[in-house]
Amino acid sequence: MFGDLHLEITKQGVYCDPFDPQFNADYEVGEPFSRNILANLGVEFKFSHSRDINCVSLVIKKKRINQIIPILIAIVTAVSIGTALRNFSPDAAQILYESVVTPSFNMFIGFITAIAIPFIFISTAWGLYSIGEAGVLGKFGKALFGRFFFKGLLATFIAGVILFFTIDFADEAGGAAGGQLSALFAMLTDIIPSNIIGAFLNGNPLQIIFLAVITGFILIKLRSTSFNIASVFREANDFFRTLLEIISLIIPVFVFVSILNLILSGAFIGLSNMWIVFAVFFGAILIMIILQIIEIPIRLKVSPFNVYKRIAHPVLIGLFTASSTAALPAAIESCEKKLGIDKKLVKAGLPLGMIFLKPGDAISFAVLMVFCANMFSVSITIPGFILLLLTAYIFSIATPPVAGGSIPVYALLFEQVGIPLEALTIAITLYVILDFIETAFKVCCVQTELLHAAHKTGMVDMSLFKKKEMQT
Repeated sequence: MFGDLHLEITKQGVYCDPFDPQFNADYEVGEPFSRNILANLGVEFKFSHSRDINCVSLVIKKKRINQIIPILIAIVTAVSIGTALRNFSPDAAQILYESVVTPSFNMFIGFITAIAIPFIFISTAWGLYSIGEAGVLGKFGKALFGRFFFKGLLATFIAGVILFFTIDFADEAGGAAGGQLSALFAMLTDIIPSNIIGAFLNGNPLQIIFLAVITGFILIKLRSTSFNIASVFREANDFFRTLLEIISLIIPVFVFVSILNLILSGAFIGLSNMWIVFAVFFGAILIMIILQIIEIPIRLKVSPFNVYKRIAHPVLIGLFTASSTAALPAAIESCEKKLGIDKKLVKAGLPLGMIFLKPGDAISFAVLMVFCANMFSVSITIPGFILLLLTAYIFSIATPPVAGGSIPVYALLFEQVGIPLEALTIAITLYVILDFIETAFKVCCVQTELLHAAHKTGMVDMSLFKKKEMQT
């Protein structure tokens, strides 16, 4: 995109690719893995050779614009205009609603829905392929992945427990236990599609994720012979990333049109219970932090506040920018110099965590789906609620860390649960606000999880903490 930072180093001579082990004596086995992970975060290395000139380029994606102020302005403006029209000129409000606002809203929703399916499929398959060399991390990689996935499941479970008490569940099969289990089993078995083309035509998000995972594993299995296919997926992934970055720039316009659409249609009154979203979200985050505070002294034998003090700088960057990429350099410095984690592990594990460890996303997906379902009177059964939580967890992993990446995800999630797409405006508006807390919490969790995994495998210098405690 325009404004990206480009740095090039050139050298005249015969072809010499520094990313190829046969041309680089200092080449490390895990380098392709690290480069792929960094590419997913918007930091990409490229090599080209033309006319006896070797060129190595570094491309750093432009830091996304902080959208919170434009979105707040859009909300206030839409509420003011919509309220004034409804109170002082109902006829003009109705004409504007039918001829301009609703068609504009439907056009944007239609476009988002159209790109949602290929976007999720491509990004999930490419994401799996890009971590295909994670085996080079050995025991550390297994420990890290295990902790990442468990942390996301724990966050989803905690959010589910809190949400359970806010839902008036609908009966399924007369409420019988056997009927509930049968319904849940049917929903789970439906994840495997009976028709590959039908899964895309029907837009079933879990079936699309299932096919993407299978495709990703096939690409990994055929890594040595599937370069051309993999390059197609990479280019397609880059295309969708750029497209979503462009879409994210017009989110304030979409929020304005959507809020105006809600007010003119009379549906804005349903937002009176919005406090529930923040209460459940912050409640789940707080419980996760308390569990983290309990775990650190038990496993690491150090004060949790000593750890938090060392990782505070990158966490604050994530809080004020809502960008894990912006916090990455500070997090690398904290992990290496303040936490004493092995540099090789930091180089691979930290970017990996920024992509796949997203407990805050899992919480917000679940909370916003339940809130919007309640607002639009969509009934939720107990089996449906369990599937909703499972879907929220899976999509929290599948959503790439790119500006606007959650927008098409919400479109698929709402279709899965049966929530009207008009609810997207609420979900996207709240998502942008909650994203600041999600990012800060993710940056905190990535560093502590990396510390736990390094401690388990003996790849951290814990004497740094002892020296500090002795000094204090």
